[in-house]
Amino acid sequence: MAGKQNYGERWDADSMIKNAKALQRVVKELEKNKPKPSPSDGWGKWDRGTEDQLLFMGRLLAVPNLLSLATEIALKAWQCREQLKAPERTHDLLRLFHSLEQDTQEMLEARMRKVSPDSVWADALRMQNLSPLEQEILGGKMHPLRDVLRSHSDAYEHWRYLYERPSAHFETAEIDRALTVIIDAYEKRWPMSRF
Repeated sequence: MAGKQNYGERWDADSMIKNAKALQRVVKELEKNKPKPSPSDGWGKWDRGTEDQLLFMGRLLAVPNLLSLATEIALKAWQCREQLKAPERTHDLLRLFHSLEQDTQEMLEARMRKVSPDSVWADALRMQNLSPLEQEILGGKMHPLRDVLRSHSDAYEHWRYLYERPSAHFETAEIDRALTVIIDAYEKRWPMSRF
């Protein structure tokens, strides 16, 4: 029966990773060419905004959406590869991360610790005997990837509906680092052809 085909067979994890990389590249272009806000013009007033103000606000809204979406797609590509089925239908980045195999989670965390400034001391011998709270107080995080994904777990939905809850925080550098770690580890485990 053709209708009973495994739903996961239609998911191309390599294409998902390429899409995540493409979105990350768009963000880098937006960041490179970002306009500056003009506080004297009252850039928060949409009805009187100049083109530069609107471009600034558009970029401000686009970057979190694109990075969150790219991270979601990259985590779902891992899911497809590991579970050989369709990815989970969620936008929650931490939930997607926790659905990965334990050794994958540990490997991704270890890679993130190497590149995250918040975990620079986490692997030091003197930090190993401290509680997670003590480590964090001293600036060493053992789970920097989980921390980033937890703090941005609902970013995709939140930033899409920012007009409903106008206050938001988004750490572009950390989520970009996390996305790079996820993509690079995927490409190392499953080498694929370039675009």
